[in-house]
Amino acid sequence: MKTRTLLIDDEEHSINRLRQLCAAHADIKIVGEAQSGAEAIELLRTLAPDLVFLDVHLGAMSGLDVLAALEPEELPAVIFMTAYETYAAAAFERDAVDYLLKPCTPERFARALGKLRLALERGGTTTREELVAAWRQLMGSTPPPSAGRLDGLFVEDAGRWIFVDFHSIDYVEAARNYVVIHVGKRSLCHRAAISALEQTLDPTRFARIHKSVIINLCRVESIENDFNGAYVVRLAGGAICRSGQSYRSRIQELLRPTLVRPRAPS
Repeated sequence: MKTRTLLIDDEEHSINRLRQLCAAHADIKIVGEAQSGAEAIELLRTLAPDLVFLDVHLGAMSGLDVLAALEPEELPAVIFMTAYETYAAAAFERDAVDYLLKPCTPERFARALGKLRLALERGGTTTREELVAAWRQLMGSTPPPSAGRLDGLFVEDAGRWIFVDFHSIDYVEAARNYVVIHVGKRSLCHRAAISALEQTLDPTRFARIHKSVIINLCRVESIENDFNGAYVVRLAGGAICRSGQSYRSRIQELLRPTLVRPRAPS
């Protein structure tokens, strides 16, 4: 069965890229394309596709606005494909099958389609209504691995987008409406709230030690008490971060496994 697919993106080069990615999958049939929110709503209603690849930013409307304008029975399976990682949580709240960040590799694209195919295989679907019911049931029982936690993020730097693997981050500090991500000797400015970025980071690897600072625990070389109710954290590479007094208990929790040791036998 061919999966009738609609492509929605306000940039022509992104539409072209989607066409190329879809061309590698014989079961995907493109039935329409749209570059604005209003056009997208009209095509979703008239074509009733099985699947839509949807950008977040569509000029005056967002992809989330497009979905909100439709009745539940009008919604196909949705895979977001966008340059903005900060909308992932909202996308999965709308039952998105997956959330792809541009530029998307063919391998990552194939994994997203694999989720949809798994729903088809489990449900033995033959109609659009059954397909939608199947992937919704699948997503309801199996939380997507990228929801709320990504492997990295894209950061714009000097006119190009750079992928930053979370494991490579030394520390992050807030700067008004931005965060500065420190990776080795590089400092990348990214428009996001530090609290929002904190939600995407693995809490077993990263710790917020100040209202404006998050550190990678794997990069810590030493932690010292400055005797003013705070700590001085030295990271590999030479960076020094100071904790806030209200985060003192958090650091003490980190230290406790190394401070509490069994006594040596007498």
